[in-house]
Amino acid sequence: KPYQYSLFQLDAMGGVAQIASTKDCDLWEFELEDGRGMRKALEFMFPYMLDKDSWPMKPDVMHYDQSPQRHSSFLYAGLHFNRSEYINKWVSIDADPEDPEMLKFVSMRYPMLFVDPSTLNIPRKLAQTLVLFN
Repeated sequence: KPYQYSLFQLDAMGGVAQIASTKDCDLWEFELEDGRGMRKALEFMFPYMLDKDSWPMKPDVMHYDQSPQRHSSFLYAGLHFNRSEYINKWVSIDADPEDPEMLKFVSMRYPMLFVDPSTLNIPRKLAQTLVLFN
């Protein structure tokens, strides 16, 4: 299941970056010498969130039709990097899939618990949307 596992791994990494980052150590901005980091990983996966059929590998053998899930890494990255398209995609995905099997591919069920509202620098309408759909 390379598609779902790639998204799940990115989701877990985004959760760590969101929770463990400090003023002195921003894991969202950390990059290796070759440029690998959260920004690059999200930029790589986002087109496949928009169109999973463009995924270059074989489709996952199970639950591919129910992917992607509501991965908090895209919410957090949208807030951190000011990428409204990430947030909009996150909001557009059903937070409560009918198949409970799909919940195992989401590492953080309540991501807004780890967002400081005073740090949000997004349009009011979008902030209201996040509250409504969380």
